[in-house]
Amino acid sequence: MINNVRKNRFEYISLNKLEKQASYTYTFYLADGSKIGVGTPHESEWGISASIYADVNGDAKPNIMGKDVFRFVYWIKHYNNTLYSGEFIPYGGDWSRDDLINSDKPYACRRDKTGDLCAALIMRDGWEISKDYPW
Repeated sequence: MINNVRKNRFEYISLNKLEKQASYTYTFYLADGSKIGVGTPHESEWGISASIYADVNGDAKPNIMGKDVFRFVYWIKHYNNTLYSGEFIPYGGDWSRDDLINSDKPYACRRDKTGDLCAALIMRDGWEISKDYPW
């Protein structure tokens, strides 16, 4: 059940704790204390998508990507692969497990990166936290 909806900044800290992130979203506060932030659709080189953020414990700390905040994406239209058009997947959900962890991209699921790909890693591991998960 949804308790409240607000248009506001969805704030969190990156996994490497070097940057504070904020995204303008419509934030849905759920009865269990969690919250979901739905971003405004935007166009990139890959297509048109909207980022979706889930914070499993709402406004309670730590609010760190990959710990209690996870990023997903809804592909409205994917330019390179129509397979993803209309799909809701973890951000980086089509990456290999090795790429999710070992990529030099700034959003890899590693302690020295932002952690945006951590939801995809959990999905790749059968929705479980593996022994080599970065926290």
